[in-house]
Amino acid sequence: MPPLSIIIVTYKPGDIFRACLQSLRASEDIEFELIVVDNNSQDETLATAREFFPEAALIANQDNRGFASANNQGLAIAQGKYQLLLNPDVILEPQTLHTLIAFMDEHPSIGIAAPRVLTPEGKVALTAYAPLNAFRIAWRFLAIDYLFPYIVHGRYRAQCERAETPFEPAWVSGCCFLIRREVYEQISGLDEGLFLFNEEPDYCDRALIAGWRTAYVPMTQVVHSESSSISRYPLVKIRAHHISPLYYFRKRRRKGTVIALKFIFTLELALKALFRTVQGVIRRDEVALRAAKARGVVLMEVWRY
Repeated sequence: MPPLSIIIVTYKPGDIFRACLQSLRASEDIEFELIVVDNNSQDETLATAREFFPEAALIANQDNRGFASANNQGLAIAQGKYQLLLNPDVILEPQTLHTLIAFMDEHPSIGIAAPRVLTPEGKVALTAYAPLNAFRIAWRFLAIDYLFPYIVHGRYRAQCERAETPFEPAWVSGCCFLIRREVYEQISGLDEGLFLFNEEPDYCDRALIAGWRTAYVPMTQVVHSESSSISRYPLVKIRAHHISPLYYFRKRRRKGTVIALKFIFTLELALKALFRTVQGVIRRDEVALRAAKARGVVLMEVWRY
């Protein structure tokens, strides 16, 4: 059994994927198997993976199965003591894998761990979170968080930025998401009802119920460009951002939260669609007009959900 299985799900990831693979090649003192699951990129993605890792296991899907489903394909064949779900736009430091695994080996009650995450500009990203609720979601979706970043998410934002020792949030970002094998064997894979987004809080919730804790490990860090191809498809991204929270709370039978979120999303989507429409008309910007249309489509889907 290798100590680590690394699973990367791709969909037209672009040149950043090469940088991700280069950072894996430069990782220190860790034996791992690499599994790349491609969601029908129809480009050179799998050839690039084979170029860097000829021994990698490659899965070529005939359609875009989504983040959760594709990761589950990788998890199903992974042999490692630990499984790392890694985004194709993440660049690791040479010691990242070693540090994360050493931490997990030393803390057997921790089932999930993630490193500190930086933006390409070097800013510490908020990637450790309190439990999801309607108020916290509204704070972010209505962009109030940009004006007052240390109010609702202040405790965890400050810890992400300043912590020197690990701490235990409710959930962590899935861009570099290390899972103990026993956790997977006990609670299985990601919920495939979530096509994209909110897989992490759902999985961390399930792990906690099963007796496993989640840790943020600031002793090492990665850079996440968040430039994945999903940003080039606004309808898919906007739909997933809004339908996934509704699914998350409906799954937990929190009907009141679902209704509250629908009203919050209505306000947010309507305001953003109006802004994008005005921007598109004034600047003759087709991208802005497409984004406005996408928000209108998603608004209707929110109320049909």
